[in-house]
Amino acid sequence: MSVLFVIGRGLLILLVVILILLALLLFVPFSYEIRGALRDPEGGEAFSFDRVREGLSGSVRISFLGPLVRGFIAYPDATDFVLRIGPVRINLSEKIRGKRDKKETDEAPDNEAQRQLDRDLEEKKKKEKEKKDGSGKKKGSAKKTARRQKLEKFLETLEGLPDAAQDKIEAWEKKADRVLRNIGFYLRLLDDPDTATALEKALRAVGKLGKHLVPKRWSLVGTAGLGDPAATGELLAVTSLLYPLTCGHVLLTPDFTLWRADLKLEAKGRIPLVVVLAAALRILTDRDIRRLVGRIKHHEKKRRQQAA
Repeated sequence: MSVLFVIGRGLLILLVVILILLALLLFVPFSYEIRGALRDPEGGEAFSFDRVREGLSGSVRISFLGPLVRGFIAYPDATDFVLRIGPVRINLSEKIRGKRDKKETDEAPDNEAQRQLDRDLEEKKKKEKEKKDGSGKKKGSAKKTARRQKLEKFLETLEGLPDAAQDKIEAWEKKADRVLRNIGFYLRLLDDPDTATALEKALRAVGKLGKHLVPKRWSLVGTAGLGDPAATGELLAVTSLLYPLTCGHVLLTPDFTLWRADLKLEAKGRIPLVVVLAAALRILTDRDIRRLVGRIKHHEKKRRQQAA
């Protein structure tokens, strides 16, 4: 009896630990921090991709449970994704590259064997050709035969041009017909009231998710110029139209004469995993959305079968 009690208590403790970890994973949010900069303080009279590439930098950092789980990726200093779990440091990019290199190494012997077979086949064809050329025919007659063969091949090509053109036109007609039928299907799908209902539900779920994904704090500060007073003025007009969204976040100083970008972006936010899972379940379990996805999959499967 005491043994069963110990086993039961151990299982109960294990269950409690699993529930605690699951609750932490679902309800404790992941924090992220995005930093970016585009440094071109001098600017220029013309736009230059080289200046943009040299002045561009950025980083993304994520954390969970404070310093327990951290990850970061930065450009251009460190383009690898590094994950830290307590004192353990894991370079995920190196592991992915290592698996890819190992796969290429394992496939290398097969590729080498195939190349050797190709070389042997080319050598065999070359020897057969040399044997035919040395069969006792004169050089002049061989040239005449080659010219005659080329002429016959050219005439055969000319004779086959109408049929080839007809085949090409028929192939184009079939392809155009498939494209038109595909467009017609999606137009009819968009006119269906059930489709509108499904899209409305999906957009509502994505909108609720987007409220949690949008950074709580973000700012874009610096100087920007598009090399032309009119273009820079249009940029300021766009930012003014978005003022309810950008108020307190965007502070741009215009440069009306040069192509110039001296900008700094900072964003911080938190994402609860339970919100993401709830939105995903809401979309996956909705009957109208599943019916819409099923119709699209059935159409695409039928279209691939017809194309094959």
